[in-house]
Amino acid sequence: EKQGYLAPAPAGIDVAAAWDYPGGRGAKVAFADIEGAWNLGHEDIPGERMDDVAGRHVHGRSWVAHGTAVVGVVASRDNDLGMVGIAPEVSKIVVASHGRIGPAAAIDKAQAALQAGDVLLIELHAKGPRRRFLPMEFWDDVFDAVKVATGRGIVVVAAAGNGGENLNHPAYKRKFERDFRDSGAILVGAGAPSHASY
Repeated sequence: EKQGYLAPAPAGIDVAAAWDYPGGRGAKVAFADIEGAWNLGHEDIPGERMDDVAGRHVHGRSWVAHGTAVVGVVASRDNDLGMVGIAPEVSKIVVASHGRIGPAAAIDKAQAALQAGDVLLIELHAKGPRRRFLPMEFWDDVFDAVKVATGRGIVVVAAAGNGGENLNHPAYKRKFERDFRDSGAILVGAGAPSHASY
């Protein structure tokens, strides 16, 4: 199986254990993805539950592939095709592209389509003052949009590891220090256990 991240730790997140809990498959929860583009007609994506709320899709095969893959990781149908999502029963999937409107507006439009307890994922980075990719909330307009969402009880998860950067670097003026400035988002980097752990 190529979805090793579904397995128990240390290789994965033990999705089977989560599925044992009421609502653990995502029922009654909406999910939003902020990116550039998606294949809304993909056979393993629940298109009938998708709502494209903002922005113009960014042209380019890599944008479509990435957006579709991310929605698939979260919400692919539990069927005999392709893969199965971590939360295949999410009630609604909101997508908002940053194309022509920017990330802050995309986040704001998406969060307006959600309610408390729903999940909003920001799958974008941009280059900061050291020319390395940073989490989007470095920029004040995005920070403000995220703060509105988390203030409404929406769980915001933001990619934070693509730059491989120390977010405490002085060039970032403490913007990632929670005691100085906290959007309420969950910033997620990437990592893997050592091979000895497997």
